[in-house]
Amino acid sequence: MSYQEDWQRLTTRFQDAWVMPNPAAPPDVLPRTPVVLGDQPQPPPREGGAFVRVDLRPDGQEQVSIGSPGNDRVRRRWTLLLHIHLNRTASLDQLHALVDHAVAVFQGWSEDRLIAATPSLVRVDLRGAWSVAVVAVPISRDSP
Repeated sequence: MSYQEDWQRLTTRFQDAWVMPNPAAPPDVLPRTPVVLGDQPQPPPREGGAFVRVDLRPDGQEQVSIGSPGNDRVRRRWTLLLHIHLNRTASLDQLHALVDHAVAVFQGWSEDRLIAATPSLVRVDLRGAWSVAVVAVPISRDSP
């Protein structure tokens, strides 16, 4: 599987699960929360609005098997970063609900040889008009 195929699979998983209803997420925020992939332009801010930027950071690779020339396995590692932007006038409860939903998308998830480790909230910042929570999801994939 190529890097592009891995990116497609990860972003499809996030986009499909992100729009599904979640009882913990505030109904007035989640359905209107667009997803921005990688370096796409940011959507225009709107009152009470939110968006999520999804980035994939490579974390290297390593050989994880030896002794079978031509059939050695290589493990690629990435960190999927979910930057959840919410208008800073919104409550922190709303931001936390979106973080909980983002964590739930990848908690215990695997598909084919892609495996998500435990997602975690790594940072909360104020950036201009936005409160931004960053969720990191460690991802790995072994070669065939």
